[in-house]
Amino acid sequence: MHKLHFIASDTIDKVWNRPAAMWDYQQPHQLQECCIDQPERAVTVEIIPAYTAEHLFVFVRSNQQTVSGRDRGYQNGDGLHFVLARPCQDGAASTEFYVVGISPFDKGRQRKFIWYKNIDLTFIPLEGTDVRHSTESAWQYFAVRTPWHELTPYHPWLDRLIGFNLSYVQAVPDGRNTYMLRRDERIQSEQSPRLYATFSPIYPRNAHILKGVSRLSSKHATQGALLTLELVLNSPRTQTLEFSFTVDESAPVTFSAQLQPGINRLHQPIATAGLAPGEHSVRVGGQWKGNEHFFIYRTDELAEISRAVNSLTHQLPPDEISKESVTFLKFKVKELRDKFGALKPQDNFGDLAREMAATWSLLRTVQAGSNHFVPGARIRAAICSRQDNSLQPYSIYIPKGTATPRQLLIYLHGSGEDDRSLFNSTQMLKLAEDLHVILVAPFARGTSHAYVPWEALEDIAEVTQKVQQLFAISPRNTKLSGFSMGGYGVLRAYEHNPTLFSGLALISGHPSLAEAWGMEGPDYTNQEALAMFKDVPIIIFHGTEDRNCPFPLIERLHSQLTQINPHVQLHVAKEAGHIGLDDKWRFHLQRWAESID
Repeated sequence: MHKLHFIASDTIDKVWNRPAAMWDYQQPHQLQECCIDQPERAVTVEIIPAYTAEHLFVFVRSNQQTVSGRDRGYQNGDGLHFVLARPCQDGAASTEFYVVGISPFDKGRQRKFIWYKNIDLTFIPLEGTDVRHSTESAWQYFAVRTPWHELTPYHPWLDRLIGFNLSYVQAVPDGRNTYMLRRDERIQSEQSPRLYATFSPIYPRNAHILKGVSRLSSKHATQGALLTLELVLNSPRTQTLEFSFTVDESAPVTFSAQLQPGINRLHQPIATAGLAPGEHSVRVGGQWKGNEHFFIYRTDELAEISRAVNSLTHQLPPDEISKESVTFLKFKVKELRDKFGALKPQDNFGDLAREMAATWSLLRTVQAGSNHFVPGARIRAAICSRQDNSLQPYSIYIPKGTATPRQLLIYLHGSGEDDRSLFNSTQMLKLAEDLHVILVAPFARGTSHAYVPWEALEDIAEVTQKVQQLFAISPRNTKLSGFSMGGYGVLRAYEHNPTLFSGLALISGHPSLAEAWGMEGPDYTNQEALAMFKDVPIIIFHGTEDRNCPFPLIERLHSQLTQINPHVQLHVAKEAGHIGLDDKWRFHLQRWAESID
Protein backbone atom coordinates (compact mmCIF):
# COMPACT_ATOMS: atom_id res chain seq x y z
CA MET A 1 0.00 0.00 0.00
CA HIS A 2 1.24 3.48 -0.91
CA LYS A 3 1.28 6.55 1.31
CA LEU A 4 -0.42 9.84 0.45
CA HIS A 5 1.77 12.46 2.09
CA PHE A 6 0.57 15.60 3.83
CA ILE A 7 2.28 18.87 2.83
CA ALA A 8 3.09 21.01 5.86
CA SER A 9 1.96 24.63 5.80
CA ASP A 10 5.55 25.95 5.77
CA THR A 11 6.32 23.83 2.68
CA ILE A 12 3.30 24.54 0.44
CA ASP A 13 4.61 27.70 -1.21
CA LYS A 14 8.08 26.22 -1.70
CA VAL A 15 6.91 23.19 -3.63
CA TRP A 16 4.16 24.96 -5.55
CA ASN A 17 6.40 27.81 -6.71
CA ARG A 18 9.20 25.33 -7.49
CA PRO A 19 7.79 21.81 -8.11
CA ALA A 20 11.31 20.31 -8.29
CA ALA A 21 11.59 21.01 -4.55
CA MET A 22 8.96 18.33 -3.87
CA TRP A 23 11.60 15.72 -4.69
CA ASP A 24 13.63 17.02 -1.73
CA TYR A 25 10.80 16.10 0.65
CA GLN A 26 9.21 12.89 -0.67
CA GLN A 27 10.17 9.72 -2.50
CA PRO A 28 8.54 9.55 -5.95
CA HIS A 29 6.68 6.70 -7.62
CA GLN A 30 8.10 5.72 -11.01
CA LEU A 31 5.57 5.03 -13.75
CA GLN A 32 5.83 1.91 -15.87
CA GLU A 33 6.04 2.03 -19.64
CA CYS A 34 2.74 0.99 -21.19
CA CYS A 35 2.15 1.91 -24.83
CA ILE A 36 5.43 3.02 -26.39
CA ASP A 37 5.31 4.15 -30.03
CA GLN A 38 8.98 5.21 -30.09
CA PRO A 39 11.13 3.19 -27.66
CA GLU A 40 14.24 5.21 -28.48
CA ARG A 41 12.50 8.29 -27.07
CA ALA A 42 11.17 6.62 -23.91
CA VAL A 43 11.85 8.56 -20.72
CA THR A 44 11.68 8.17 -16.97
CA VAL A 45 8.48 9.55 -15.44
CA GLU A 46 8.02 10.03 -11.71
CA ILE A 47 5.04 11.25 -9.72
CA ILE A 48 4.35 12.42 -6.18
CA PRO A 49 0.70 12.77 -5.12
CA ALA A 50 0.21 14.72 -1.90
CA TYR A 51 -2.40 16.80 -0.13
CA THR A 52 -3.30 19.56 2.29
CA ALA A 53 -6.60 20.09 4.09
CA GLU A 54 -7.73 22.26 1.17
CA HIS A 55 -6.11 20.74 -1.94
CA LEU A 56 -4.98 17.63 -3.75
CA PHE A 57 -1.52 18.10 -5.29
CA VAL A 58 -0.13 16.00 -8.14
CA PHE A 59 3.53 16.48 -9.09
CA VAL A 60 4.95 14.87 -12.24
CA ARG A 61 8.41 15.01 -13.76
CA SER A 62 9.81 13.57 -16.99
CA ASN A 63 13.44 13.63 -18.15
CA GLN A 64 12.63 14.64 -21.73
CA GLN A 65 14.35 17.56 -23.37
CA THR A 66 11.35 19.25 -24.95
CA VAL A 67 7.58 19.31 -24.54
CA SER A 68 4.85 20.25 -27.00
CA GLY A 69 1.37 21.69 -26.74
CA ARG A 70 -0.60 19.23 -28.83
CA ASP A 71 -4.34 19.42 -29.15
CA ARG A 72 -5.88 17.24 -26.40
CA GLY A 73 -2.57 16.95 -24.62
CA TYR A 74 -4.13 14.75 -21.93
CA GLN A 75 -4.56 12.13 -24.68
CA ASN A 76 -1.95 13.05 -27.27
CA GLY A 77 0.90 14.56 -25.20
CA ASP A 78 2.44 16.26 -23.42
CA GLY A 79 -0.20 15.96 -20.72
CA LEU A 80 -1.71 13.59 -18.21
CA HIS A 81 -4.89 12.20 -16.74
CA PHE A 82 -5.33 10.81 -13.25
CA VAL A 83 -7.91 8.70 -11.44
CA LEU A 84 -9.24 9.35 -7.95
CA ALA A 85 -11.36 6.38 -6.87
CA ARG A 86 -13.18 4.76 -4.00
CA PRO A 87 -11.30 1.47 -3.45
CA CYS A 88 -13.15 -1.84 -3.40
CA GLN A 89 -12.56 -4.24 -0.50
CA ASP A 90 -11.10 -6.90 -2.77
CA GLY A 91 -9.02 -4.44 -4.78
CA ALA A 92 -11.25 -4.87 -7.84
CA ALA A 93 -11.75 -2.07 -10.38
CA SER A 94 -13.95 0.69 -9.01
CA THR A 95 -17.13 2.15 -10.49
CA GLU A 96 -16.92 5.23 -8.23
CA PHE A 97 -14.18 7.57 -9.43
CA TYR A 98 -13.12 10.74 -11.18
CA VAL A 99 -10.84 10.86 -14.18
CA VAL A 100 -9.24 14.31 -14.43
CA GLY A 101 -7.71 15.45 -17.73
CA ILE A 102 -4.81 17.94 -17.71
CA SER A 103 -3.38 19.54 -20.87
CA PRO A 104 -0.74 21.92 -19.45
CA PHE A 105 -0.24 23.93 -22.67
CA ASP A 106 -3.88 24.19 -23.72
CA LYS A 107 -5.59 27.56 -23.27
CA GLY A 108 -9.13 26.20 -23.63
CA ARG A 109 -11.55 24.07 -21.67
CA GLN A 110 -9.38 20.96 -22.10
CA ARG A 111 -6.58 22.40 -19.96
CA LYS A 112 -8.20 21.12 -16.73
CA PHE A 113 -11.49 19.25 -16.50
CA ILE A 114 -13.26 16.23 -15.09
CA TRP A 115 -13.26 13.77 -17.97
CA TYR A 116 -15.32 11.07 -16.28
CA LYS A 117 -17.42 10.94 -13.14
CA ASN A 118 -17.87 7.27 -12.35
CA ILE A 119 -18.34 5.50 -15.69
CA ASP A 120 -20.02 8.46 -17.38
CA LEU A 121 -18.42 11.25 -19.37
CA THR A 122 -18.91 14.73 -17.95
CA PHE A 123 -16.35 17.23 -19.35
CA ILE A 124 -16.86 19.48 -16.31
CA PRO A 125 -14.31 22.34 -16.18
CA LEU A 126 -12.27 22.60 -12.98
CA GLU A 127 -12.48 26.33 -12.37
CA GLY A 128 -10.49 26.34 -9.12
CA THR A 129 -7.71 24.03 -10.32
CA ASP A 130 -4.24 25.40 -11.11
CA VAL A 131 -1.67 23.85 -13.47
CA ARG A 132 2.04 24.70 -13.69
CA HIS A 133 4.98 23.68 -15.87
CA SER A 134 8.67 24.34 -15.35
CA THR A 135 12.04 23.00 -16.51
CA GLU A 136 14.95 22.32 -14.18
CA SER A 137 18.13 20.22 -14.52
CA ALA A 138 17.01 18.38 -17.67
CA TRP A 139 13.63 17.49 -16.13
CA GLN A 140 10.21 18.74 -17.17
CA TYR A 141 7.99 19.38 -14.13
CA PHE A 142 4.20 19.56 -14.03
CA ALA A 143 2.17 20.44 -10.94
CA VAL A 144 -1.60 20.28 -10.46
CA ARG A 145 -3.44 21.76 -7.47
CA THR A 146 -7.15 20.93 -7.18
CA PRO A 147 -9.47 22.04 -4.35
CA TRP A 148 -11.08 19.10 -2.60
CA HIS A 149 -14.50 20.70 -3.04
CA GLU A 150 -14.13 20.14 -6.81
CA LEU A 151 -13.58 16.43 -6.09
CA THR A 152 -16.48 15.87 -3.68
CA PRO A 153 -16.90 13.55 -1.78
CA TYR A 154 -13.22 12.55 -1.62
CA HIS A 155 -10.93 13.84 1.13
CA PRO A 156 -8.05 12.03 2.91
CA TRP A 157 -9.39 12.97 6.34
CA LEU A 158 -12.78 11.50 5.54
CA ASP A 159 -11.52 8.47 3.58
CA ARG A 160 -8.95 6.24 5.24
CA LEU A 161 -8.08 4.76 1.84
CA ILE A 162 -8.07 6.45 -1.58
CA GLY A 163 -7.56 4.87 -4.98
CA PHE A 164 -5.20 6.74 -7.31
CA ASN A 165 -3.78 6.13 -10.77
CA LEU A 166 -2.03 8.38 -13.27
CA SER A 167 -1.21 8.16 -16.97
CA TYR A 168 1.40 10.50 -18.41
CA VAL A 169 1.36 10.95 -22.19
CA GLN A 170 4.62 11.92 -23.87
CA ALA A 171 4.38 13.47 -27.33
CA VAL A 172 6.77 11.84 -29.81
CA PRO A 173 6.96 12.49 -33.57
CA ASP A 174 5.56 9.10 -34.53
CA GLY A 175 2.75 8.99 -31.97
CA ARG A 176 2.79 9.02 -28.19
CA ASN A 177 4.45 7.15 -25.37
CA THR A 178 2.26 6.49 -22.33
CA TYR A 179 3.30 5.63 -18.79
CA MET A 180 1.05 4.59 -15.88
CA LEU A 181 1.29 4.01 -12.17
CA ARG A 182 -0.91 0.95 -12.58
CA ARG A 183 -1.45 -0.36 -16.07
CA ASP A 184 -5.11 -0.02 -17.06
CA GLU A 185 -6.11 -0.59 -20.67
CA ARG A 186 -9.52 0.96 -19.93
CA ILE A 187 -8.33 4.14 -18.24
CA GLN A 188 -9.71 6.27 -21.10
CA SER A 189 -12.77 4.15 -21.86
CA GLU A 190 -16.40 5.07 -21.30
CA GLN A 191 -18.74 2.82 -19.32
CA SER A 192 -15.78 1.03 -17.72
CA PRO A 193 -14.58 0.64 -14.12
CA ARG A 194 -11.05 1.83 -13.32
CA LEU A 195 -8.00 0.23 -11.75
CA TYR A 196 -5.93 2.08 -9.15
CA ALA A 197 -3.20 1.81 -6.57
CA THR A 198 -4.44 2.11 -2.98
CA PHE A 199 -3.08 5.02 -0.96
CA SER A 200 -3.30 5.43 2.81
CA PRO A 201 -3.18 9.09 3.89
CA ILE A 202 -0.50 10.19 6.30
CA TYR A 203 -2.19 12.49 8.79
CA PRO A 204 -0.61 15.79 9.85
CA ARG A 205 1.12 16.38 13.14
CA ASN A 206 1.72 19.55 15.13
CA ALA A 207 -1.18 21.53 13.71
CA HIS A 208 -0.87 25.27 14.27
CA ILE A 209 -4.60 26.02 14.17
CA LEU A 210 -7.79 23.98 14.27
CA LYS A 211 -8.83 22.78 10.81
CA GLY A 212 -11.66 20.52 9.80
CA VAL A 213 -13.82 19.00 7.09
CA SER A 214 -17.37 17.71 7.24
CA ARG A 215 -19.62 15.38 5.26
CA LEU A 216 -23.17 14.09 5.52
CA SER A 217 -23.77 10.36 5.27
CA SER A 218 -26.03 11.19 2.31
CA LYS A 219 -26.98 14.33 0.43
CA HIS A 220 -30.52 13.08 -0.09
CA ALA A 221 -33.06 11.12 1.94
CA THR A 222 -36.71 10.19 2.18
CA GLN A 223 -38.89 11.96 4.71
CA GLY A 224 -38.08 10.90 8.27
CA ALA A 225 -34.76 9.22 7.47
CA LEU A 226 -31.83 9.67 9.86
CA LEU A 227 -28.64 11.24 8.52
CA THR A 228 -25.20 11.44 10.13
CA LEU A 229 -22.93 14.46 10.13
CA GLU A 230 -19.26 13.45 10.15
CA LEU A 231 -16.73 15.99 11.39
CA VAL A 232 -12.99 15.42 11.13
CA LEU A 233 -10.98 17.98 13.08
CA ASN A 234 -7.21 18.43 13.20
CA SER A 235 -6.49 19.83 16.63
CA PRO A 236 -3.19 21.49 17.68
CA ARG A 237 -3.58 20.31 21.31
CA THR A 238 -5.76 18.52 23.83
CA GLN A 239 -8.86 20.63 24.37
CA THR A 240 -12.59 20.51 25.00
CA LEU A 241 -14.63 22.53 22.52
CA GLU A 242 -18.28 23.41 22.10
CA PHE A 243 -20.00 22.87 18.75
CA SER A 244 -23.51 23.24 17.41
CA PHE A 245 -25.46 22.40 14.32
CA THR A 246 -28.60 24.00 12.95
CA VAL A 247 -30.98 22.47 10.41
CA ASP A 248 -32.47 25.31 8.36
CA GLU A 249 -33.79 27.89 10.85
CA SER A 250 -34.44 25.50 13.74
CA ALA A 251 -32.95 25.91 17.20
CA PRO A 252 -29.24 25.00 17.40
CA VAL A 253 -28.28 21.63 18.85
CA THR A 254 -25.12 21.96 20.93
CA PHE A 255 -22.57 19.35 21.88
CA SER A 256 -19.06 19.27 23.29
CA ALA A 257 -16.08 17.18 22.24
CA GLN A 258 -12.82 16.25 23.90
CA LEU A 259 -10.17 16.63 21.18
CA GLN A 260 -6.72 15.09 21.19
CA PRO A 261 -3.75 16.45 19.22
CA GLY A 262 -4.07 15.45 15.58
CA ILE A 263 -7.02 13.94 13.74
CA ASN A 264 -10.34 13.56 15.63
CA ARG A 265 -13.51 12.02 14.18
CA LEU A 266 -16.94 13.08 15.43
CA HIS A 267 -20.34 11.75 14.36
CA GLN A 268 -23.64 13.49 15.06
CA PRO A 269 -27.12 12.22 14.09
CA ILE A 270 -29.32 14.59 12.08
CA ALA A 271 -33.08 13.97 12.37
CA THR A 272 -35.18 14.81 9.32
CA ALA A 273 -38.63 14.04 10.75
CA GLY A 274 -41.06 16.83 9.95
CA LEU A 275 -38.95 18.30 7.15
CA ALA A 276 -40.82 19.03 3.92
CA PRO A 277 -39.58 17.76 0.55
CA GLY A 278 -36.95 20.08 -0.88
CA GLU A 279 -33.50 21.52 -0.15
CA HIS A 280 -32.28 21.83 3.44
CA SER A 281 -29.07 22.99 5.06
CA VAL A 282 -27.00 22.00 8.08
CA ARG A 283 -24.86 24.78 9.51
CA VAL A 284 -22.10 23.87 11.93
CA GLY A 285 -21.09 26.49 14.47
CA GLY A 286 -18.67 26.87 17.34
CA GLN A 287 -14.91 26.65 17.13
CA TRP A 288 -15.15 25.23 13.59
CA LYS A 289 -17.77 26.31 11.07
CA GLY A 290 -19.10 24.45 8.08
CA ASN A 291 -22.16 24.17 5.85
CA GLU A 292 -23.73 21.08 4.28
CA HIS A 293 -26.85 20.58 2.17
CA PHE A 294 -29.26 17.71 1.69
CA PHE A 295 -32.51 17.11 -0.15
CA ILE A 296 -35.70 15.44 1.11
CA TYR A 297 -37.67 13.76 -1.66
CA ARG A 298 -40.94 11.91 -2.04
CA THR A 299 -40.68 8.23 -2.92
CA ASP A 300 -43.93 8.24 -4.91
CA GLU A 301 -43.40 11.27 -7.15
CA LEU A 302 -41.75 9.40 -10.01
CA ALA A 303 -44.58 6.86 -10.04
CA GLU A 304 -47.08 9.74 -10.21
CA ILE A 305 -45.31 11.23 -13.23
CA SER A 306 -45.21 7.84 -14.93
CA ARG A 307 -48.95 7.26 -14.43
CA ALA A 308 -49.78 10.73 -15.74
CA VAL A 309 -47.66 10.20 -18.86
CA ASN A 310 -49.17 6.78 -19.56
CA SER A 311 -52.69 8.25 -19.34
CA LEU A 312 -51.85 10.74 -22.11
CA THR A 313 -52.12 7.99 -24.71
CA HIS A 314 -55.91 8.06 -24.31
CA GLN A 315 -56.22 11.85 -24.00
CA LEU A 316 -54.44 13.15 -27.11
CA PRO A 317 -55.50 13.04 -30.76
CA PRO A 318 -53.84 10.28 -32.84
CA ASP A 319 -51.66 12.57 -34.98
CA GLU A 320 -47.91 12.09 -35.36
CA ILE A 321 -46.87 15.13 -33.29
CA SER A 322 -49.04 13.97 -30.38
CA LYS A 323 -47.59 10.46 -30.60
CA GLU A 324 -44.09 11.89 -30.52
CA SER A 325 -44.97 14.04 -27.52
CA VAL A 326 -46.01 10.95 -25.58
CA THR A 327 -42.82 9.12 -26.64
CA PHE A 328 -40.81 12.17 -25.58
CA LEU A 329 -42.38 12.20 -22.11
CA LYS A 330 -41.93 8.44 -21.70
CA PHE A 331 -38.27 8.95 -22.45
CA LYS A 332 -38.10 11.72 -19.83
CA VAL A 333 -39.57 9.28 -17.29
CA LYS A 334 -37.01 6.65 -18.32
CA GLU A 335 -34.19 9.17 -17.85
CA LEU A 336 -35.50 10.05 -14.39
CA ARG A 337 -35.79 6.38 -13.45
CA ASP A 338 -32.25 5.65 -14.68
CA LYS A 339 -30.86 8.59 -12.72
CA PHE A 340 -32.69 7.49 -9.58
CA GLY A 341 -31.20 4.03 -9.99
CA ALA A 342 -27.67 5.40 -10.39
CA LEU A 343 -27.95 7.88 -7.52
CA LYS A 344 -25.16 7.61 -4.95
CA PRO A 345 -25.20 9.04 -1.40
CA GLN A 346 -22.71 11.78 -2.30
CA ASP A 347 -24.67 12.96 -5.36
CA ASN A 348 -26.66 16.18 -5.23
CA PHE A 349 -30.37 15.64 -5.68
CA GLY A 350 -31.15 19.20 -6.77
CA ASP A 351 -30.56 18.60 -10.49
CA LEU A 352 -32.81 15.55 -10.45
CA ALA A 353 -35.51 17.49 -8.60
CA ARG A 354 -35.35 20.25 -11.21
CA GLU A 355 -35.65 17.67 -13.98
CA MET A 356 -38.75 16.23 -12.34
CA ALA A 357 -40.26 19.72 -12.06
CA ALA A 358 -39.44 20.37 -15.74
CA THR A 359 -41.09 17.05 -16.70
CA TRP A 360 -44.26 18.03 -14.85
CA SER A 361 -44.22 21.35 -16.73
CA LEU A 362 -43.77 19.59 -20.09
CA LEU A 363 -46.57 17.22 -19.23
CA ARG A 364 -48.95 20.11 -18.59
CA THR A 365 -47.84 21.72 -21.86
CA VAL A 366 -48.70 18.60 -23.83
CA GLN A 367 -52.00 18.18 -21.96
CA ALA A 368 -52.86 21.73 -23.06
CA GLY A 369 -52.42 20.78 -26.72
CA SER A 370 -48.90 22.07 -27.39
CA ASN A 371 -45.77 20.04 -28.16
CA HIS A 372 -42.12 20.10 -27.19
CA PHE A 373 -40.70 21.03 -30.64
CA VAL A 374 -40.07 24.67 -29.72
CA PRO A 375 -37.85 26.81 -32.02
CA GLY A 376 -34.68 27.93 -30.23
CA ALA A 377 -34.94 25.27 -27.52
CA ARG A 378 -32.29 22.58 -27.01
CA ILE A 379 -34.41 19.46 -26.97
CA ARG A 380 -33.50 15.87 -26.24
CA ALA A 381 -36.31 13.76 -27.67
CA ALA A 382 -36.57 10.03 -28.43
CA ILE A 383 -37.91 7.48 -30.85
CA CYS A 384 -39.47 4.14 -29.97
CA SER A 385 -37.12 1.92 -31.97
CA ARG A 386 -38.79 -0.36 -34.46
CA GLN A 387 -35.88 -2.77 -33.92
CA ASP A 388 -36.58 -3.63 -30.27
CA ASN A 389 -39.16 -1.09 -28.96
CA SER A 390 -36.48 0.59 -26.84
CA LEU A 391 -36.50 4.34 -26.37
CA GLN A 392 -33.50 5.76 -28.22
CA PRO A 393 -32.65 9.46 -27.68
CA TYR A 394 -31.76 12.11 -30.20
CA SER A 395 -31.08 15.82 -29.84
CA ILE A 396 -32.84 18.36 -32.02
CA TYR A 397 -32.50 22.10 -32.53
CA ILE A 398 -35.07 24.05 -34.55
CA PRO A 399 -33.87 27.51 -35.65
CA LYS A 400 -35.60 30.60 -34.35
CA GLY A 401 -37.76 32.80 -36.55
CA THR A 402 -38.51 30.14 -39.15
CA ALA A 403 -42.12 28.99 -39.26
CA THR A 404 -41.56 25.87 -41.35
CA PRO A 405 -37.91 24.89 -41.90
CA ARG A 406 -37.48 22.77 -45.00
CA GLN A 407 -33.81 21.81 -44.52
CA LEU A 408 -32.41 19.10 -42.27
CA LEU A 409 -28.80 18.46 -41.19
CA ILE A 410 -28.07 15.22 -39.35
CA TYR A 411 -25.02 15.37 -37.06
CA LEU A 412 -23.26 12.19 -35.86
CA HIS A 413 -21.30 12.67 -32.64
CA GLY A 414 -17.78 11.48 -31.88
CA SER A 415 -16.54 8.79 -29.51
CA GLY A 416 -16.66 9.61 -25.83
CA GLU A 417 -19.67 11.86 -26.45
CA ASP A 418 -23.38 11.47 -27.00
CA ASP A 419 -26.02 13.29 -29.03
CA ARG A 420 -26.07 16.22 -26.58
CA SER A 421 -22.62 17.27 -27.77
CA LEU A 422 -24.55 18.97 -30.58
CA PHE A 423 -25.55 21.66 -28.10
CA ASN A 424 -21.91 22.33 -27.18
CA SER A 425 -21.11 23.28 -30.77
CA THR A 426 -21.86 26.99 -31.07
CA GLN A 427 -20.76 26.83 -34.70
CA MET A 428 -23.36 24.17 -35.55
CA LEU A 429 -26.08 26.15 -33.78
CA LYS A 430 -25.08 29.32 -35.64
CA LEU A 431 -25.15 27.36 -38.90
CA ALA A 432 -28.72 26.28 -38.10
CA GLU A 433 -29.82 29.90 -37.67
CA ASP A 434 -28.01 31.15 -40.76
CA LEU A 435 -29.25 28.35 -43.02
CA HIS A 436 -32.69 27.98 -41.36
CA VAL A 437 -31.94 24.28 -41.05
CA ILE A 438 -33.11 21.83 -38.39
CA LEU A 439 -30.21 20.11 -36.62
CA VAL A 440 -30.66 16.52 -35.43
CA ALA A 441 -28.09 14.35 -33.63
CA PRO A 442 -28.93 10.65 -33.19
CA PHE A 443 -27.44 8.80 -30.22
CA ALA A 444 -24.90 6.06 -30.91
CA ARG A 445 -26.37 3.52 -28.52
CA GLY A 446 -23.94 1.64 -26.29
CA THR A 447 -20.27 2.42 -25.91
CA SER A 448 -18.25 3.92 -28.74
CA HIS A 449 -18.57 1.47 -31.62
CA ALA A 450 -17.65 3.53 -34.69
CA TYR A 451 -21.22 3.17 -36.03
CA VAL A 452 -20.32 -0.34 -37.09
CA PRO A 453 -23.30 -2.35 -35.74
CA TRP A 454 -26.39 -2.65 -37.90
CA GLU A 455 -28.52 -1.37 -34.96
CA ALA A 456 -26.61 1.91 -34.88
CA LEU A 457 -27.15 2.48 -38.59
CA GLU A 458 -30.85 1.67 -38.27
CA ASP A 459 -31.15 4.22 -35.44
CA ILE A 460 -29.72 6.91 -37.72
CA ALA A 461 -32.09 5.99 -40.54
CA GLU A 462 -35.11 5.84 -38.23
CA VAL A 463 -34.42 9.20 -36.56
CA THR A 464 -33.84 10.80 -39.97
CA GLN A 465 -37.07 9.41 -41.42
CA LYS A 466 -39.03 10.41 -38.30
CA VAL A 467 -37.92 14.05 -38.46
CA GLN A 468 -38.38 14.18 -42.22
CA GLN A 469 -41.95 12.99 -41.71
CA LEU A 470 -42.75 15.35 -38.83
CA PHE A 471 -41.51 18.45 -40.63
CA ALA A 472 -42.25 17.45 -44.23
CA ILE A 473 -38.59 17.58 -45.29
CA SER A 474 -37.49 15.62 -48.34
CA PRO A 475 -34.27 13.56 -48.58
CA ARG A 476 -32.98 15.97 -51.24
CA ASN A 477 -33.02 18.66 -48.51
CA THR A 478 -31.29 16.43 -45.94
CA LYS A 479 -27.53 16.45 -45.42
CA LEU A 480 -25.49 14.13 -43.21
CA SER A 481 -22.50 15.34 -41.18
CA GLY A 482 -20.32 13.89 -38.44
CA PHE A 483 -17.34 14.68 -36.22
CA SER A 484 -14.45 12.25 -35.55
CA MET A 485 -16.06 8.82 -35.04
CA GLY A 486 -19.15 10.43 -36.54
CA GLY A 487 -17.17 11.15 -39.72
CA TYR A 488 -16.74 7.42 -40.18
CA GLY A 489 -20.42 7.10 -39.30
CA VAL A 490 -21.32 9.43 -42.19
CA LEU A 491 -19.78 7.02 -44.69
CA ARG A 492 -21.33 4.00 -42.97
CA ALA A 493 -24.82 5.53 -42.70
CA TYR A 494 -24.85 6.67 -46.34
CA GLU A 495 -23.76 3.23 -47.50
CA HIS A 496 -26.52 1.72 -45.34
CA ASN A 497 -29.28 3.96 -46.71
CA PRO A 498 -28.19 6.36 -49.50
CA THR A 499 -31.74 7.42 -50.37
CA LEU A 500 -32.06 9.53 -47.19
CA PHE A 501 -29.29 12.08 -47.85
CA SER A 502 -28.27 14.51 -50.57
CA GLY A 503 -24.81 15.49 -49.28
CA LEU A 504 -22.11 14.35 -46.84
CA ALA A 505 -19.83 16.41 -44.56
CA LEU A 506 -16.89 14.89 -42.65
CA ILE A 507 -15.38 16.99 -39.84
CA SER A 508 -12.09 15.61 -38.52
CA GLY A 509 -13.42 12.18 -39.44
CA HIS A 510 -11.61 8.84 -39.57
CA PRO A 511 -12.10 6.90 -42.84
CA SER A 512 -10.98 3.50 -41.51
CA LEU A 513 -11.96 3.58 -37.86
CA ALA A 514 -13.37 0.06 -37.69
CA GLU A 515 -10.02 -1.38 -38.74
CA ALA A 516 -8.15 0.91 -36.33
CA TRP A 517 -10.35 -0.29 -33.45
CA GLY A 518 -10.24 -3.97 -34.44
CA MET A 519 -13.85 -4.15 -35.66
CA GLU A 520 -15.37 -5.61 -38.79
CA GLY A 521 -16.20 -2.64 -40.96
CA PRO A 522 -15.16 -1.08 -44.27
CA ASP A 523 -11.88 0.72 -44.83
CA TYR A 524 -12.95 3.69 -46.93
CA THR A 525 -9.41 4.48 -47.98
CA ASN A 526 -9.69 1.54 -50.39
CA GLN A 527 -11.05 2.31 -53.84
CA GLU A 528 -13.38 -0.70 -53.94
CA ALA A 529 -15.21 0.49 -50.80
CA LEU A 530 -16.09 3.84 -52.40
CA ALA A 531 -18.04 2.82 -55.49
CA MET A 532 -21.39 4.01 -54.22
CA PHE A 533 -20.02 7.48 -53.35
CA LYS A 534 -19.43 8.46 -57.00
CA ASP A 535 -22.38 10.89 -57.27
CA VAL A 536 -23.07 12.38 -53.86
CA PRO A 537 -21.57 15.83 -53.00
CA ILE A 538 -18.97 15.48 -50.23
CA ILE A 539 -17.11 18.10 -48.20
CA ILE A 540 -14.22 17.20 -45.88
CA PHE A 541 -12.59 19.27 -43.13
CA HIS A 542 -9.36 18.18 -41.43
CA GLY A 543 -6.32 19.45 -39.54
CA THR A 544 -2.79 18.48 -40.52
CA GLU A 545 -1.79 17.79 -36.88
CA ASP A 546 -4.82 15.67 -36.01
CA ARG A 547 -3.49 12.81 -33.86
CA ASN A 548 -6.87 11.18 -33.20
CA CYS A 549 -7.77 10.81 -36.89
CA PRO A 550 -4.45 11.06 -38.79
CA PHE A 551 -4.41 13.47 -41.73
CA PRO A 552 -2.59 11.09 -44.16
CA LEU A 553 -5.66 8.83 -44.07
CA ILE A 554 -7.86 11.72 -45.16
CA GLU A 555 -5.43 12.61 -47.93
CA ARG A 556 -5.74 9.06 -49.21
CA LEU A 557 -9.54 9.11 -48.92
CA HIS A 558 -9.71 12.38 -50.83
CA SER A 559 -7.40 11.08 -53.54
CA GLN A 560 -9.53 7.95 -54.01
CA LEU A 561 -12.80 9.89 -54.05
CA THR A 562 -11.69 12.45 -56.60
CA GLN A 563 -10.97 9.66 -59.06
CA ILE A 564 -14.66 8.73 -59.17
CA ASN A 565 -16.52 11.82 -57.92
CA PRO A 566 -16.12 15.37 -59.25
CA HIS A 567 -18.19 16.80 -56.35
CA VAL A 568 -15.64 16.46 -53.53
CA GLN A 569 -14.13 19.35 -51.54
CA LEU A 570 -11.27 19.19 -49.03
CA HIS A 571 -10.56 22.04 -46.62
CA VAL A 572 -7.33 21.71 -44.64
CA ALA A 573 -6.34 23.61 -41.50
CA LYS A 574 -2.56 23.67 -41.20
CA GLU A 575 -1.13 22.97 -37.73
CA ALA A 576 -4.64 22.25 -36.40
CA GLY A 577 -5.39 19.19 -34.29
CA HIS A 578 -8.59 17.24 -33.72
CA ILE A 579 -11.02 20.14 -33.95
CA GLY A 580 -14.64 20.78 -34.79
CA LEU A 581 -16.07 23.60 -36.87
CA ASP A 582 -14.48 27.01 -36.59
CA ASP A 583 -15.59 30.25 -38.30
CA LYS A 584 -13.74 29.48 -41.52
CA TRP A 585 -14.96 25.90 -41.80
CA ARG A 586 -18.52 26.94 -40.97
CA PHE A 587 -18.45 29.48 -43.80
CA HIS A 588 -17.36 26.80 -46.28
CA LEU A 589 -19.93 24.32 -44.96
CA GLN A 590 -22.68 26.90 -45.36
CA ARG A 591 -21.64 27.79 -48.88
CA TRP A 592 -21.46 24.09 -49.77
CA ALA A 593 -24.91 23.35 -48.31
CA GLU A 594 -26.44 26.27 -50.21
CA SER A 595 -24.80 25.19 -53.46
CA ILE A 596 -26.40 21.74 -53.44
CA ASP A 597 -29.91 22.72 -52.27
